Amino acid sequence: MHFGTIKAVLCFSCLQNFETRRYVATEWISTKVGSVGEASEGAVMAASSKMKSFCGQQTETVCATLNEAWPVLLTRTQDGEVWYSWFVPPGTSLTEVADSSVQKETRPESTVYVRTFGGFPSLHTGQSNAEALSHDLGKSCATYTGAAYDHYFSFRHHNEIWITEEELMLCT
Repeated sequence: MHFGTIKAVLCFSCLQNFETRRYVATEWISTKVGSVGEASEGAVMAASSKMKSFCGQQTETVCATLNEAWPVLLTRTQDGEVWYSWFVPPGTSLTEVADSSVQKETRPESTVYVRTFGGFPSLHTGQSNAEALSHDLGKSCATYTGAAYDHYFSFRHHNEIWITEEELMLCT
C-alpha cells in the first residue's frame, strides 16, 4: 500500500473513522515552527521557506527529489513544540549544510493510527481532526502529526492525522 512516497507495510484495521497502519522507518528533514502558542499559518510558511532555502543548498537532483516527495508533516510534540518536516525518499543523499535549524531525523518503524480528511490543510483543521482521532481512540492526546499529501495550490487535498502507538501510550 502506498501513500505519497511512503510505504505503509500493512493496514491492520480499516475502521470507519480511522485506520491502523504499520510504517517502515523513514528519513526526514525538519525545522522548528515554534511552540504551540507561537504556531500560526505565517510561522508554518516561514518554516516552509526555510526548507526551500535548505533545498536550494542541495544538488539540483536532490532538490527536485525533495520538492516532489510527499507528505509534508506538521508534528506537535509532547513538550508543546511544532515541527515542519519533509520526507526524504530512500537513496537520497543530502549534503551537509551549515543551517543548524534544519535537522535530519529518522522516524522509526511504528504502528500508526490514521484519520483521513479532505479540504485545505490548516493548523485549525489539523487540531480538530487530531481531537476527533484521539476521541475515537478513547484518549486525549497532545502529541500528533498532520500529514499533507498535495501541493498547496491543488484543487483537492488528501490530509491525515497520525498518532503513533508510542504516542498513544502517553495520552490520558
